[in-house]
Amino acid sequence: MDPALNNDVYGGQQLDATMEGLVRLGNNSKIQPGIAKS
Repeated sequence: MDPALNNDVYGGQQLDATMEGLVRLGNNSKIQPGIAKS
């Protein structure tokens, strides 16, 4: 799946789930663990 060609919500959710990094932005743009263990 090419992120540059994504144009729908479902594709965006799939990209978010598969390309999540060690951290992500949560509510109010606060950094939260993604796949990282704390």
